[in-house]
Formats: sequence, C-alpha cells, structure tokens
Amino acid sequence: MNQEKLVVAAFDFDGTITYRDSFIPFLVYAAGKWQFAKGLWQVVPCYLAFKCGRINNQAAKEEFIRVYLSGVSQAEIQRLGAGFAAEVLPKMIRPELAEKIRWHNSQGHQCVLISASLDVYLEPWARKMGFATVLSSRLSWNNQAFVTGCLKGNNCYGAEKAARLKKWLGTRKADFLYAYGDSRGDRELLALADEAYLKGKRQIVDNRFGM
Repeated sequence: MNQEKLVVAAFDFDGTITYRDSFIPFLVYAAGKWQFAKGLWQVVPCYLAFKCGRINNQAAKEEFIRVYLSGVSQAEIQRLGAGFAAEVLPKMIRPELAEKIRWHNSQGHQCVLISASLDVYLEPWARKMGFATVLSSRLSWNNQAFVTGCLKGNNCYGAEKAARLKKWLGTRKADFLYAYGDSRGDRELLALADEAYLKGKRQIVDNRFGM
C-alpha cells in the first residue's frame, strides 16, 4: 500500500482482540470481588430481561454501571481504568491480533478501536498500542465529575460502530478499509470494509453476501 494514502484498520475489541468480554472483569476490578458479588442481586434481573429481549443492551449496561460505578469520581475511575489496562488487559489479548495491530502500524495505517466497552480503560491501552483513536461507549459525568450511572450518547454497538467511524472520517475517504470483528454487533462495521475479517484471522467475510 502507498503510505500516502489513507488506509484504516478498524478493530472491535471484545472477542476480537481479546479472548473474552472485558466489561464485567473491569467492574469486578473496580468494585472488588466482594462488592461485585453483593451487587449481583440488583443486576441479575436486568441481565435476564436483556437475555429475554425485554430491554436493549444499552439499558442493561447502564444498570450495571449504576450499581457498580455510580457516584465514583472521574479521577478515581481514570485511575482504575489505567490500572485495569496495565494489569488485566494484557492477559486477555490474543497474541495474533496484537501482532496484526503492530503490522498495520508498521505500514503507516490508521488503527481505530471501535468497541461497546468503556473508554476509561480502552483509551490508555490503545495509546500504548499505537491506535489513532478510540470510538467507544463513554461514561457520563455530572457537574461534580462523578459517574451518573448512564452512558454519554449511544452504546457503541451494531450500527453505532459504523456511524462512529463515518463521523470520525468526516469528509475524508479511506482509500482502503480493513475491519476486524467477531459477532453480529460488528456486521455494519464489517459491511463498510474493503477487506473484512470475522473472528480475527480465522474467517474472511465476503461483503457480497451482506455482512
């Protein structure tokens, strides 16, 4: 690829770069195992409602945030996010995807992390990995800089991922777009790509078939 061209590599995080979801492990890290266990009776009904399709993923995520993070200061959340990024996330990363990110960076491509997980731990991790930007779900803060229990804007899932990438590009047009995902929450993102991968390197998605 000509490095003067705008080549973008868009990566989902949970299940693509990582072996597993990172949101619940972050809540356990932030609240502590005992406090997390104590809060389960409050979030299990919400989780079951989500699994049954009675509420959407944003409402479910915000209930977990309300129970475990509401009222925590911005400074403390940022400290916890940086700690989680440094201490826990490295153990969750697929080596082959870390290598793929390094390859894209070495080619001069713009790496973009697009995830439904939270900015407070994705951003410090992504900076170390050389990502150009992070487009993710974001915590909402009140006027006193404490977590409100809500997200700022939409949960970055499904069509929201594609919309965030388009907004980030603005008037620019990527000469070539790679996209990496692992689930139906990445379909709209993968559909934008010139070269799309489902579940890391294991399956190339053919966009002619609507992915």
